[in-house]
Amino acid sequence: VSIHVTLDPFKPKHLPECRFLGPEYAVFPLKEMYSKQQDSWNELSSLLKNLENLLGIEFPSPNTTKKEEFSSECGVCYTLRHFESNSAPDITCDNIQCGQTYHHACLHEWLKSLSTTRENFAMLSGECPYCSSGIIISAVIR
Repeated sequence: VSIHVTLDPFKPKHLPECRFLGPEYAVFPLKEMYSKQQDSWNELSSLLKNLENLLGIEFPSPNTTKKEEFSSECGVCYTLRHFESNSAPDITCDNIQCGQTYHHACLHEWLKSLSTTRENFAMLSGECPYCSSGIIISAVIR
């Protein structure tokens, strides 16, 4: 799971906007905790401590975690940042054994190249390039 945190530069101690990226089974509990615990935000505490208290988790530390454990590169282009949009991977396979991440544009191109991919109501439905589980994304390139 990845968390995209957006701080207000004029109010950096206030509760930030958080976007959770990952499979729904892993993201849903964090979204629930975030919405239920917002009143516990303490502007006197650090961002890290506040997020750990708010979400009920301990974030990985460079002192206790290996660099290889922070893999979030795209499974199609094998880069962290997309070459055109400079965005991080924002789609994750929901298969609990897979969890591979993708840039929307890369996965879109991959799915469009397969004859088995279906397009319905502005959504593309196909198979994860890594585990072949079903994966659905917006057909609109962002």
